[in-house]
Amino acid sequence: MFRFTGRKRRGFTLVELLVVIAIIGILIALLLPAVQKVRDSANRTACANNLHQMAIALHAYHDINGSFPSSCYNWDPRDRRGPGPTQGTWPNNLKYWGIDWLALILPYIERADLASNTEQMEVVGSSPAPFCHNYSAAYTPNNTAVDYYDPWDMQPVAPFTIRYQALATEIKLYSCPSDGRALTLDNCGPAVCGGNLRCALTDYVGCSGNDIFANFATTFAGSAGAGGTTITTHDMVGPFGTSVLGPDGQPIKLGDTTHLGILYASVQTQADPSGAAFPPMGGAYTSGTINHGVRIAQVTDGTANTILLGEHPPDGNFTYGWWFAASGQDGSGNIEVTLGTNEFAANSTDAANPFASASAYPANGCPFEPKAGGGGYHFGPGDVNNFCSIYHYWSFHPGGANFAFGDASVRFMNYGVTPLVMMALGTKAGGETVNLP
Repeated sequence: MFRFTGRKRRGFTLVELLVVIAIIGILIALLLPAVQKVRDSANRTACANNLHQMAIALHAYHDINGSFPSSCYNWDPRDRRGPGPTQGTWPNNLKYWGIDWLALILPYIERADLASNTEQMEVVGSSPAPFCHNYSAAYTPNNTAVDYYDPWDMQPVAPFTIRYQALATEIKLYSCPSDGRALTLDNCGPAVCGGNLRCALTDYVGCSGNDIFANFATTFAGSAGAGGTTITTHDMVGPFGTSVLGPDGQPIKLGDTTHLGILYASVQTQADPSGAAFPPMGGAYTSGTINHGVRIAQVTDGTANTILLGEHPPDGNFTYGWWFAASGQDGSGNIEVTLGTNEFAANSTDAANPFASASAYPANGCPFEPKAGGGGYHFGPGDVNNFCSIYHYWSFHPGGANFAFGDASVRFMNYGVTPLVMMALGTKAGGETVNLP
């Protein structure tokens, strides 16, 4: 008969097991911040690379076309001063109406397929024609031709496919990896020809300068006839009876071109020679500064000292941030594909807004500027759940955001950069002296 003489094997006690679990928990707690920090650093680097590649694409565009693109080709279809590339005679020469800089650099980021689709759909005679578009019926002479410029149009026959494929295509290069959202929206609203639009968005915008008023070149009623192109600067306190101060404490002036950046709209406002529809801001006929594109030689502050692009996530509802064709808060793509360093909510119905009574846009709950005399919204932390964050640069990266400069270099700037420094970095020819942060 055999007898086991070895000692009985002993297991873990409950106390020992709890101690081990506690130690593992502490180790995980210590490691998680380090892992998160590495992930944030990798995302920030990838984001900076996106901006660098876009800046290089903009320089390639400049090399081919002799200038950077306008941030948005927002010629109104009733304005007979057609934009750069044309097809035939007015009104069929409205090629690129609403198309922005992100769309125009497609051939230079290896997306010539989307650029080609856009080109084909803008050719007069492409089939099927957008005959159901309201502009065609209202503004084509004798209603004998069809306008092909509308970038938000659908094919007018079932299944109502989008004419311009780029509108619904998310571009990885245009998305910051720290933004975990899918930057597409299946229902962006009904299309004129039927069906619902699908749109894609971007986390990056071009720098237009200091604010939305920089390239307002206004011709007030009584100063010149409709269709005039007189460029006049006006102190906001004069014609509007409201003193709006910039971050330097000086009154904002309409049409003060020293506040312009590298990427600003072809025409800031919608010109309307007929006097019908689209009431321009200020309640008077407004003829915007015509921008055929900024040349490097015009960036007299130095390309290395002038912001070209910056981070700017879309709002939580994806109201703004469509990358292919921009409208923004005033028809110029502002807060959508372009932004000033010290911006104003010009589509606000805030009583402090000198354009509130003439605004054709709904109230959004954001004040004209965060506080009286604050010089607009400034670079700082943001939140997709706070719609007012759409009026300033911010990012999902801790502590600041990436910016691409005119020489294609990219810098990460923290939120401590002052509004005056941002103001100086936003202008291409302001003549300011600034130490880079």
